[in-house]
Amino acid sequence: MLSEAEVKKAKREAYKELRSLPHYVKNGVKLYSNGSAEEKSADEELVRAALTSIQNMPITQSSIAILISALHKVGVEAKLDLLIDL
Repeated sequence: MLSEAEVKKAKREAYKELRSLPHYVKNGVKLYSNGSAEEKSADEELVRAALTSIQNMPITQSSIAILISALHKVGVEAKLDLLIDL
């Protein structure tokens, strides 16, 4: 369980990530690097499934930008929801 100070720090970091996609990605890559083999495998499986589902769609810069933006928003919101519930 996280202490109150750790939760506060995590919330601050999540709000920074909400405002900065590069910051969010940097932290996510760090989490991936530090993850267990099982966590890495699950992450890779999710990415493969997502890429497979869009591989035959017409890809444009705008559609990719919208997808990245949506994934960023959903990811940060999920993190914030978890932290708020602590």
